[in-house]
Amino acid sequence: ILSGIEEIVGNAEIAKELVFDYNEIWINQEINQERSYNEMFNCDWWKQANNHVPYGSKILPIIFYSDATTLDHFGKSSRHPIFITIGNIPTNHRNKPESKALIGLIPILERSKQKKETKEFREAIRITFHKCFEILLAPIQAQE
Repeated sequence: ILSGIEEIVGNAEIAKELVFDYNEIWINQEINQERSYNEMFNCDWWKQANNHVPYGSKILPIIFYSDATTLDHFGKSSRHPIFITIGNIPTNHRNKPESKALIGLIPILERSKQKKETKEFREAIRITFHKCFEILLAPIQAQE
């Protein structure tokens, strides 16, 4: 995960777009008519979080996303990739391929349709998912 963050932040094209400071935006700035919350750094939580970090430190929100995908036209081969990006990248740049990093794959548990509907199988999927994220987050937790 740390190398994924370094890869994103180390990209010169992305680095020049990064926003680290709270940036409150109003649609009609002259009369503060309508507040805009179109980016993470426009939201109140960013402002509040800034009050809780050491002087000189900045917020770097990590966004995880995942979506199982099939690798063939028959749906017989699939993977469940985990990607990260960071909230400091404005949305119009965050959706570009260079703003993302693949950090892992969640195993897809194969079972018959009948077994997939059991409580035990759903529990195994939940445990697998959480264990994978525990492993992926370990380098960040070790930094604390």
